[in-house]
This record gives sequence, C-alpha cells and structure tokens, in this order.
Amino acid sequence: MPGSESISGGEIEGAQSLKKRTIILSTIVLLGIGMIFTVLFPLRLVTTAVLFANAAPMVIPNLREWRGSSGSFMIDSASRIAVDPSYAAQLQETAQAFQNDLFAATGYSLPVASASSPGLGDFFLTLKNSDRGIGNEGYLLKVGDAVVISANTSTGVFYGTRTILQILLQDSAKTHIVRGTARDYPRYQERGFMLDVGRKFFSLKFLEDYVKFMAWYKMNDFHLHFNDNEIDGGKSPDWKHKYAAFRLDSPRFKGLAAKDGSYTQQDMRELQAIAKQYAVTITPEIDAPAHDLALTQYRPDLASKNDSKEFLDLGNPKTYTFLNTIWDEFLPWFDSTQVDIGADEYSPKDGDKYRQFINTYEALACSPNGMTC
Repeated sequence: MPGSESISGGEIEGAQSLKKRTIILSTIVLLGIGMIFTVLFPLRLVTTAVLFANAAPMVIPNLREWRGSSGSFMIDSASRIAVDPSYAAQLQETAQAFQNDLFAATGYSLPVASASSPGLGDFFLTLKNSDRGIGNEGYLLKVGDAVVISANTSTGVFYGTRTILQILLQDSAKTHIVRGTARDYPRYQERGFMLDVGRKFFSLKFLEDYVKFMAWYKMNDFHLHFNDNEIDGGKSPDWKHKYAAFRLDSPRFKGLAAKDGSYTQQDMRELQAIAKQYAVTITPEIDAPAHDLALTQYRPDLASKNDSKEFLDLGNPKTYTFLNTIWDEFLPWFDSTQVDIGADEYSPKDGDKYRQFINTYEALACSPNGMTC
C-alpha cells in the first residue's frame, strides 16, 4: 500500500537469529560466572582479590613489578611520615624532602615522626630490607592501611616517595593511593640530562628547580656544560669580540667569567647540596681543546695559529700550563666522581697532538681525585 512499510520474511528470520545468538552468548557468560563462584572459588584457584585487584598505578617511569589488591589507602588527620629510628640518620633528609614536596603537591602538611612500625594512615620509611635484587636505587612499596617504603639505601627510599607523589597528584582529592605491592628498580644505571649553560646562562634557582624536576622522574645525573661560544665565532676576523662564555667565576681568573652570568663556588656548593638531597649528581664539563673562544679571548696567545681561534694551540706548552691551573681551581668545586673534559670537534689536522691532549687530561682527571674514567 502506498505510504506504508512492510517487513519481509527474511528480515523476520534475521531478527530471530540475532535474538538466538544473544541468548546463547548471555548463557555462556552466566555459566562462566557460575563456574567461578561454584568451582574455582571453593578450590581457591580464583579469589576476590584476583578478580577485583587494582591495576598498576600510572607513574613515570612505569613500575617494574606490581601486585594489586583491592581498595585504597587514604591520607587522614592522623597520617604521619614515620621514620624507622634504626635508620634515622640515613633517612632524615629524605623524610624532610618528602614532607616539603608532599605539601607542594597536595597541600597536606604531615609531621615527621620516629616510629618502629607504621600506624594507620602513616607513610613509613625504613632501610629494613633483605631484597638485594633491587640494588641501590630500587625499593619495595606496600600500600595497605599504611604505606611502607623499604630499600637498601636512602636513594631507594627517596625514589619510592617520588612514586607516591606522582600517584597522589593524579587523585582529584590528592589523598588516595590504590592498595597493592610494588617492586621497583631502574632499568639503567645512569639516567642523565645535559644542559648547555655555556651558550645560554640559566639562573641558580632554575638549576635547583631542574634538579627537582629530574628527581621527579628518577633521573640521577645533571651534566652542566660550562663553556662555549657562537658557532664558527673563531673563524671571524673579529673573533675577539664574538660571543663566548665561561660560566665559573673565581677571583683566581679575574675577567674570565662571562659578564652576562656566571656561578661562584658558593653557588655550586648550594646546588650540589640540593642535588644530594634529591639523589642527583652534578657532573661538570669544561670543554677543551675546542669550543674555547672564551679561553682564547682571555688568553689570545693560546689560540691556534693555523685554524679557528676557538681551538687551543696544542703545540704551545703554555696551553697545558693554563689548563692545568683551570682544572686545579675548579675541579675541587665538585663532588662528582666523574668529570667531562669535552674533547669534541677539534681540527683533524693535529691528530697526534689531540691524542696527547686526551691522554694527558684523562690522567689528570683520574689519578689525583679517584675519579671514574
């Protein structure tokens, strides 16, 4: 009939077929659920803890191992940062950093207390741990009625607090942490970042903030490149006036430090004190024998005679005398067991002299201070 719709026999059969498939699928699902509760539960092959286990919390880097339970821990008015008194000396700085950063991230100010065991709602920090497989930077995290972080070193405990902070920051109330157990340890021994403060000056406050930023992601080596110059500045006839900077300021080398920004020994001491608290090593680099326009502008007699003026003249004995005094002055400013002598992008015309340079300063850096080479 015009203006009306009709349903064919094929459409009716299709609808009936779909209904049958839906009924069959529903029956299978119900049978599966019934099997779990009537067969597997009595045999203890499946438990509610497995069925409703918390997924691993999302942190950076990912937790290496996680076993979830159900429910969540919550910060309350009785919560504390409890430090195991047997390890108070090793963990006091870590507890203080955690207290400060917890307040910054969540607004909750928890007292630091001494306790042999955790109370309800506590964050308990301890070095009582027998798991040597997690190494010096790994930790065990147990989240139940309290949060327990245990490790072999204070660095491991510190990294456990970074995980806690990341989890809390994702919670809308900034109070909840899913219950479960983590066994976490780094994949790589060195996790570093290099900042070129030679070409661009960064304030001491910026460097201190960057230390904390790196620690947030469990990075442990902050490499500072202290001297450099504009690209090809040494090839210009006006090389003495091209931009170049040496960022360490000592009265022993008056006029060498860049006028647009530099760091004193006290600055580096302050930076390293914060870095130590946040499990970060400051690795210094004084680049030579290239990238040295700041040095050759300060001592023009040490500039290469036949190449770019940013190259030190390795045929001049005074070059070594000068660089020895540079390292003698600035090496003691740093606590790192590693230093970087640069040694990149020098002229290939002087290969033998360059190799002699490398051997000389490898020996200087290694022998007197017990540094890693």
